[in-house]
Amino acid sequence: MSKNKNDCIENIEFKKEFFNQIKYIENNISVSQDSSFISSVIFISNYTEVSFQHMMNYNRRYPIGIFEKDKEVWLKWYEDNKCKNIQLKKSYLIPERYKEIFEY
Repeated sequence: MSKNKNDCIENIEFKKEFFNQIKYIENNISVSQDSSFISSVIFISNYTEVSFQHMMNYNRRYPIGIFEKDKEVWLKWYEDNKCKNIQLKKSYLIPERYKEIFEY
């Protein structure tokens, strides 16, 4: 058991940013899904899965039920990968539907 713990190299900077982005999405999903919100979703999508297909609804919003399911996937992804010294990316892939809004 201690061998696994000693082998874990967790990037605390990444962890802080990853969870800050999740918290931002969580705090704003029912308030304002503006460009800052979408930026957080794009950040997460560059590391783990985001259900963008469900955001193609008539009002282009991220349904809270889908977010809650995605969040479970994100947290599991983090737990599965946290010991791999995950690095923050210098640039992010932007889903086609948001390219006109964002250029990182």
